Amino acid sequence: MNGTLDAAVVARVRELMGDDFGVLLSAYLRDAVTHCDDLGNAIGTMDLERVSHVAHSLKGMSLNIGARALAATLSDLEAVARRSGTSADAARSDDLVRLMNAAREQLSAVSEAVERLRSGG
Repeated sequence: MNGTLDAAVVARVRELMGDDFGVLLSAYLRDAVTHCDDLGNAIGTMDLERVSHVAHSLKGMSLNIGARALAATLSDLEAVARRSGTSADAARSDDLVRLMNAAREQLSAVSEAVERLRSGG
C-alpha cells in the first residue's frame, strides 16, 4: 500500500465488512471523486462554507478506509476555509488551490491503492 493507506485500518475494515469490503471500496472511489469535483467547484467560486463542508465529509470518508495523508490534507483545507470566514484574500485563495491540488494527487494515489485491494492485491 506504499503508505497511502494505513494497513491496520484496512485490515480492520476488511475484517468488519467481510464480503462487502469491495462494495465499500467502490462506493468510496465513486463518492470521493464526486466530493473532489465539488471541492474544486466550491474553491473556484470561493464558496468557503461549501469548501469546509465537503472537505470535512471527504476527510471522514478517507479516514474510514485508512487514507490518513489525504485526510490530513483535507483537514488543512477545511481549516483554511473556516479561517477565511466569508471573505478570502488572494493568499487564502492560493492556499486553497495548493491544498486542493495536493488532495487530488493524494486521491489519485489512494485510488490506485484501492484498485489494487479490490483486485486482490
